[in-house]
Amino acid sequence: MNQYIKVGGKIISAEDLCKILGIAPESGMKVSVGQNAVGGAFEASVLLGVPKSCAFAAVEFCPDGSPAIRLSHSEKDFNEVDGGEPPVRTFLYDQADGYVSYLNHKICPKEELGDGVLHTQLIASGDTDVIVDVYQENQHVEWHDLLST
Repeated sequence: MNQYIKVGGKIISAEDLCKILGIAPESGMKVSVGQNAVGGAFEASVLLGVPKSCAFAAVEFCPDGSPAIRLSHSEKDFNEVDGGEPPVRTFLYDQADGYVSYLNHKICPKEELGDGVLHTQLIASGDTDVIVDVYQENQHVEWHDLLST
């Protein structure tokens, strides 16, 4: 398995951690690290048994006494190659089942970005049960038409 936990630079595979805890690792089992907060906890998770063609991590807020709320998930799908390296993509969620926006991250070393301005894309996605209001924080935002109709 490719999933691991790193503490202070020391790495232990999720599979070895399961053995230490006496848990049988199963495909789809969630492995999380968390931090308590007022009213709940934040958790970052990976799933055991994810195919080697995809890497995936999720962040959730777990309110006290309520089901977890997905905040975001990031993935790298090695089957999605568009002119080179597959993108590392982060999806943002709210209370809806579907994502409300995503962005493709620049994953090259910072030195390779050049001296110019970093140009990134944030894709907002509405749905029949989600209206996404987009606000411009400063003058460094360019507006574009729909990706598809």
